[in-house]
Amino acid sequence: MTVERFTVALHFDINLASYAEDYDHATEADALTDARESFARPDILDGIKDAVARAWPAMADHAASLTAAYLPAEPVSVVITRDQLEAWAGCPLTDDQVAQIDEAIPISTVPEAIGDIAYAIGARRTTAMLAQAIIDDLPATVDLVYLDQGSRLGDADVDAVVAGTELSTAFDEWSTDAAADGARTLIDEATDNVIRRWESEDGRDYDDLRDEFRASADEDEVRDQVYARERNWFRDLVSQSGPVLLRVRTPLAEDTASEDITVTDLLSMLNLPATDDNVSAANEVIDNTSNPAVAYYLVSVDLLSVHDLPDEAESVTITNPGVWLGNPVAGSGWAAQFAGQVTVPRHELITDRAAFGYSWAEVSGSGQDAFPGTIAALPLTARNH
Repeated sequence: MTVERFTVALHFDINLASYAEDYDHATEADALTDARESFARPDILDGIKDAVARAWPAMADHAASLTAAYLPAEPVSVVITRDQLEAWAGCPLTDDQVAQIDEAIPISTVPEAIGDIAYAIGARRTTAMLAQAIIDDLPATVDLVYLDQGSRLGDADVDAVVAGTELSTAFDEWSTDAAADGARTLIDEATDNVIRRWESEDGRDYDDLRDEFRASADEDEVRDQVYARERNWFRDLVSQSGPVLLRVRTPLAEDTASEDITVTDLLSMLNLPATDDNVSAANEVIDNTSNPAVAYYLVSVDLLSVHDLPDEAESVTITNPGVWLGNPVAGSGWAAQFAGQVTVPRHELITDRAAFGYSWAEVSGSGQDAFPGTIAALPLTARNH
């Protein structure tokens, strides 16, 4: 309640007897009922506004916005006795002094003090109320970490997503700090919005309440709610990190490789059909590999498709893989695209770069999108980071 509102309400309360007499009412209660019902009448409202302006010239600007809400719901009388006045004054008072005090009270700081007391008793805003107001204003999901279009995972964290292992300590520290900063900014902005709204409604300054709320248990409750509504931004970051070239072991291990390997043997050991295209691709890799030692599947897939593999997946299917045949230690070999679908263990997935410390995509200049294919597990369900 503003000071002006409280003062006007008190003024009308103590003048209800005069109002009752002027409008021929038997009691003050009858006068109040009539005033509240008739307040919208222009003649009554204008009369009251004029009375306010005459009695308190300083209130003239406020009288124009006077409404029925300024009247108390029930008649309330507050009587300050002579004994109470003398106790506050600290000395006996003459009749003339009492009369002067009666005239001085409306233009003194007493109305403002009464407004402050009324606020403290019945309308005090608390940090708990502030926390609840902020929570009520929160959307269902919030963004705490800002990602621009160029944001992507570093090589080590791409390797970790593919292998299904923990991300780097550096990334964990960055993401934790970024989310904390985002939560701090969001809470501060939400707090300012509520504080400004309350200051407008109450006509008061709430800087002290803002300071009290900062680092309080009530603010911690808001922070918990903010984190609970955080959107899964990590999945967006994975999606922006582009295609990744995977290298996966094949049944053609080192102890079974041979310089005399045939096309039929190669396709059989790779579990790929002997189509014309696959026979041609097999001839290509055999003819261009002088010392075959081992074969690997190469497949370029969206990193997000690997991230979304279910945690419980033990095996995955790769469609249309490339096949690299050669000596990984020497770095010599050849690769070609094949058609078909193969099944490999989930734990065998690794980036081409992480397999031997270098990438065939870099050696051949083919890029991470070489040997495009797909990877999937059944049932395919989203996995949250």
